[in-house]
Amino acid sequence: MKFSPHRTFLDHLLAIMGGVMATYAIAASLTKMTLALTLAGAALFAGIIGYFISTKLKDSKVIQYDGWVCAVLCLSAVFATRTINSILPEEGFPFQLFAATVLSMLVIAGNLAAWRDATLLFPSLPALALFGLVGTFDTYRPGTILFFAFLICVAVLYARVHQRVMMERVQRLGFDPELLKKDRWRWMAGPGWAFAAAGSIILLSLAGAPVLRQSLSGVSGAVRVSLPNEVQRPPQSPQNASQETQAEQMIGQGPRTQSGAPAFQIRIDQPRLLRTDSYISYGRRGWSSPFSRFPEEAIPWRDNRGFSTGRYGGVQLFPNRVPESEPLKEWEEIQITIVPTGMVFTQLPGPGPVIEYMGSRRAVQRTRTGEVLYQATETVMSPMQFYAAVPLGEPTTSILPPPLQGLARPLRQTDRVTERVRDLALEVTKDAMTDYEKALAITRYVAANTKYNLQAPAVPFGNDPVDHFLFESQEGYCDLYGSSVALMARAVGLHSRYTIGWLIQPTQRNNDGTYTVRMRDFHAWAEIYFEDHGWVAFDATEGAQDISPEPNSAARPLWENEWFVTTITALGVGLGLVLAFFGLRSLISKIQPRGDKVMLDFHRSQTKFQLLIEKKTGHPRRFSQTLREFVEQSSAQLGTASPLAFDLVQQYEEGFFSQNQASPETVAETKVKVKEFAQKLKEKTPL
Repeated sequence: MKFSPHRTFLDHLLAIMGGVMATYAIAASLTKMTLALTLAGAALFAGIIGYFISTKLKDSKVIQYDGWVCAVLCLSAVFATRTINSILPEEGFPFQLFAATVLSMLVIAGNLAAWRDATLLFPSLPALALFGLVGTFDTYRPGTILFFAFLICVAVLYARVHQRVMMERVQRLGFDPELLKKDRWRWMAGPGWAFAAAGSIILLSLAGAPVLRQSLSGVSGAVRVSLPNEVQRPPQSPQNASQETQAEQMIGQGPRTQSGAPAFQIRIDQPRLLRTDSYISYGRRGWSSPFSRFPEEAIPWRDNRGFSTGRYGGVQLFPNRVPESEPLKEWEEIQITIVPTGMVFTQLPGPGPVIEYMGSRRAVQRTRTGEVLYQATETVMSPMQFYAAVPLGEPTTSILPPPLQGLARPLRQTDRVTERVRDLALEVTKDAMTDYEKALAITRYVAANTKYNLQAPAVPFGNDPVDHFLFESQEGYCDLYGSSVALMARAVGLHSRYTIGWLIQPTQRNNDGTYTVRMRDFHAWAEIYFEDHGWVAFDATEGAQDISPEPNSAARPLWENEWFVTTITALGVGLGLVLAFFGLRSLISKIQPRGDKVMLDFHRSQTKFQLLIEKKTGHPRRFSQTLREFVEQSSAQLGTASPLAFDLVQQYEEGFFSQNQASPETVAETKVKVKEFAQKLKEKTPL
């Protein structure tokens, strides 16, 4: 491909494609494909508009102000990010990923103002940062391919811009452009070193990606709003915890932040509660001892046979259709299809025991307590189809089956139940005739005598959360409701546990019959075991009065307000871009031409001369300026040293660009003149 000395549409296309790939990858990594196409389309459209503006202004002085236009557009986009994010499809980026919105807006605004070479390169910086975020998620495999394609586009663009700038310098100085094809200048002025730099970046990316991912694990952990299997604390915010905290569910910890981001889509007969995990042991901070991972010695494992083929052609998970730990007398088999929208499941969520899985046997594993663990064998976007058993009829007695007899004591643990909670439970259930009526009475009492409030303050330190909720605050959220029902049930002799999972909202039904389950639908409730019915859910929040206030930024701490985070993010991004620009400029200014010691000394002499002027004038030499242009711009501030400055410029130009290289005598002469120049700069200019 023949090099063009003028900027062409190819240069703009390379810049546009880099921005398109970055904005698409960041949204696609969250499986928000509509958002990905919208952002990529906006970046493409802005780049095309920017190209046509540059062609119309190429002979106008206005084009020289592209940097200012770019700065204004970028700042405007940054401070309007919150508004822009609210109108983006699929609810835009979640709050934890506000930086992705800011960077995407910088790419789009930068493409719109890319009129000359300098601004043409700017969008590659926020685009590179976007790919850095994509790498920390590690959920979008095509992102690696897009990243390498992005590097190639930027490398080619940078090489073309660099070669064009060098050619313009030579022509402005009146030298033969063929000089750039000779000796050391062929390497420095040609595209070779730009491509070498891009190749080094690719190699460093391959070697340093694991280190980068590890160093940014805190960031990726904070923004994995779509991975609740790894983050199940607290119930209303499953993205705030890690694998290490799964064994503990703290309750009553303060106001909850609700995210409307989609978690998954589900096809099911009707809205139901879907349990993912349960907890047995209650303490002062909350619940521990996950039910599915309870010590093996507590529950005998009698079935060591492999899976068989079920009645629907899938993997039958239990020999007797339902697990021995949850033997149902009569049940209805519900078909369920879940399509993750960025989530990764480690346990199949269902309204009852999962009994048949329509997929690979390698993807599922049953536990001693009847849960079905799930390991994706394909991609996180693969639909999961399975059948769950829902018991029929009305339960009566809370009796555990033989496989769960080893858990009878912990499931009725009352040593952590305060005296007045125990007395309240006995009073509420005194007229109940059956265990089921006791459970209903407890649930109805909690719902009628407390208020649901997502902004309820945290339980004071040292207080029992359930006791404080029932007798002091009487306001709370689902974790306190579920805990109260579970403990009061234990106080009257019922086997109960604290369960977390998902609540399907009837209002979230789609046109195709599926339901969209969002992150705010992560829920907690109590489950009580009944003979022939297994674990039955009791959710006291259903009848409770909801007094949750509308989000009020004034009532939050300063650092939790979105406007504050937006401002800090904007300032951080702006500072990062400024540092990156000056860092790149400093690196380029320090690149020394290859050659003998004479030329190296000559180059050091020029660098010292340039630094003296920069210190005197207070402004640096721009990358696009020749040394002569820089001196001409600064001559008024150089005073009596100005003639000597132009004399030195002439010597440097002849020494670097003429056919005759600088000699040792020339180098020594310039060093003396640079010292003389420094002395003249110290002299006071007469008024």
